[in-house]
Amino acid sequence: ARPTYAEPSAISAEDYEATNIRVFRSVAPATVFVTQKRLVRDFWRRTESEVEAGTGSGFIWDRQGHVVTNFHVVDDSSALVVTLMDGSEHEAEFIGGDRNKDIAVLRIDPTKLKTPLTPVELPAAEAPLVVGQTAIAIGNPFGLDHTLTVGVISALGREVKGYGGVTIRNMIQTDASINPGNSGGPLLNRHGKLIGM
Repeated sequence: ARPTYAEPSAISAEDYEATNIRVFRSVAPATVFVTQKRLVRDFWRRTESEVEAGTGSGFIWDRQGHVVTNFHVVDDSSALVVTLMDGSEHEAEFIGGDRNKDIAVLRIDPTKLKTPLTPVELPAAEAPLVVGQTAIAIGNPFGLDHTLTVGVISALGREVKGYGGVTIRNMIQTDASINPGNSGGPLLNRHGKLIGM
């Protein structure tokens, strides 16, 4: 049997704005800036140095310091740094990932933080995604400030050629703008719960 859904209730412009502000304030602390560094060798001078080679966003998964981001944000790095909302920078360890699905997990040491980490919340398992529902993207591009864009889920079950060259199935399509540097940031529903990245 096809699932049935309640008719949406009218939402005022004030409620819509209040929802966006609430989601931003609650999830921005969980959204981080990820910097990768690579080792560069100068054969003429016979020196080695680490240089910034790429950046993106990510989000805190749990209070144990796990951070989720896109694989392409951290690929081929010699060192990783995660910057939290308070501006503090923390060395990150690459735990693992899947190039073909463009997902990676890092970890920072939570014992070295001044305040506990704020992880992103997950939706209830029985909460289905529906075309037309609100999709909110938060990122921390270039470590300058957090950004928020809002759209809707415009399609489900899409196939996209992934970073590893393999087709990724069952993707969420959204018309929320994904700005440069937002790769790896969370995609949220109107309750501020994680629905994708």
